[in-house]
Amino acid sequence: MVVKYSNLFTAIDPINHEPVTILVEYVEAENFQGIAVRSLEGKYGSADEFMRANDHQGNPGKIWSLLPLTLTAARQLTNALSGALQAGDEPQT
Repeated sequence: MVVKYSNLFTAIDPINHEPVTILVEYVEAENFQGIAVRSLEGKYGSADEFMRANDHQGNPGKIWSLLPLTLTAARQLTNALSGALQAGDEPQT
């Protein structure tokens, strides 16, 4: 697997107000080319640190997920997120 793009950022969960780190990658593998989005409770300073924590599944309370997407699905997700962002920016009536 080859990672061609990687972007790691931390956001605050709006429900429990805890940090959640999100890793977005463009990967190329034998049978897959596309986007992977992973999230993990906590704050991590690097993709390596994030992946080590992600691999350590015996840590209760950690929430992690993997969402592999084809480029078409990633574009659909982008469009859906854009729509949701625009809806959030609309004035309240």
